[in-house]
Amino acid sequence: MERPDDRRASALRFATELVAWVATPWALSGHSWTLAVLALVVLIGLPTVFSTPGDKATVIVPVPGGVTILFVLLHLVAAVVSAWWLWPAWAAVPVTLLAGATLVTERPRWRWLPVVGRVTVGAVRHDANVTGRLMLLDTASLYFRAYFGVPDSVKAPDGTPVNAVRGLLDFIDRLVRDHRPQHLVACMDADWRPQWRVDLIPTYKAHRVAEEHEDAPDVEEVPDTLSPQVPVIEEVLDALGIARVGVAGYEADDVIGTFTARATGPVDIVTGDRDLYQLVDDARGIRVLYPLKGVGTLQLTDEAVLREKYGVDGRGYADLALLRGDPSDGLPGVAGIGEKTAAKLLAEFGDLAGIMAAVDDPGTRLTPSQRRRLTEAGPYVAVAPKVVRVADDVPLPDVDTALPRAPRDPAALEQLAKRWGLGGSLQRLLTTLAVGHE
Repeated sequence: MERPDDRRASALRFATELVAWVATPWALSGHSWTLAVLALVVLIGLPTVFSTPGDKATVIVPVPGGVTILFVLLHLVAAVVSAWWLWPAWAAVPVTLLAGATLVTERPRWRWLPVVGRVTVGAVRHDANVTGRLMLLDTASLYFRAYFGVPDSVKAPDGTPVNAVRGLLDFIDRLVRDHRPQHLVACMDADWRPQWRVDLIPTYKAHRVAEEHEDAPDVEEVPDTLSPQVPVIEEVLDALGIARVGVAGYEADDVIGTFTARATGPVDIVTGDRDLYQLVDDARGIRVLYPLKGVGTLQLTDEAVLREKYGVDGRGYADLALLRGDPSDGLPGVAGIGEKTAAKLLAEFGDLAGIMAAVDDPGTRLTPSQRRRLTEAGPYVAVAPKVVRVADDVPLPDVDTALPRAPRDPAALEQLAKRWGLGGSLQRLLTTLAVGHE
């Protein structure tokens, strides 16, 4: 649905184009070449910008494009003819109106046209051909936070705790209300500790294993009253019609990484896992919404935030995490290289490859201790990138990611609501989804 902000931007663009189109033949008829050049500059290079306060982003409405330039040339021919063959200047006006109307009505459909000019408002940039914001939920991260943030006194009629279920529904309700995504995917851990990562670094998440299995994923250590709530969460999401995607052999992070790599519009990643900072990319409108307190207080993590806190951008964060290590994931890092030292090394040598190349170059400004520690960590550094960096080539299933307006299975949802006492949490989310398209 086109927002009022978008309509105003389109109207502003139309007015700008119309003035420029009319000014061109008028200026040429009067031999005012300066004014003619200015009018053509407006047509060829000046983007019309309209800021959207709701998400502190920017709607870019570009004037140029291959077809636009064609219209400029055709109009210029008509203008020159009218000026030098003594045709009245208004002879080019029909061409002006036709070109302007065509550009305004058809330009959004020509997504293959180049976009020239991009402006940042706040810290997030968006292109004019964005068709909708995609929100990706790191579901396990969120329901763990819900479980520990909502009292276990929140129970179903039979006394079973449902604090994680209701807390997650409240999270999603707030996220949809505040950020208005057009697409929403609940990304799942089909395998929270993939064997291919363990083969590379055996300590990977080893301290969180509750049960080991030879032919199936290891069982993660989860609070006793949370485990029974996970199937309920999955059933409720399915009945609501919210896309839920998990792929065998991959973590939710990898699913998120692949959706992000394939996205053609802006992406909001909602997670309490800093590992996903590596996906932040201002140029593509990809940011991480990191919960600081519930989901009412979110850190909108963009490249400016990463540089301020860690001294790196999104691409550099994975290298920083690799060097620093992460005890919560069983990643040892490089001994003696903490977060600040890692950031300084990345600032000086660019990336992990540049740092390791500097180790072999006696002329670089590494201290003897740093050179020795990095050399000793060579085997770890060789395999860690594949473990730390999220996959972007997961074989995703075909799913409808559109934010649902109404439940996919109302009867099943009604039964779930009654069985588990989902009450106001579910009702609020249903109301939010119903109005989310208006």
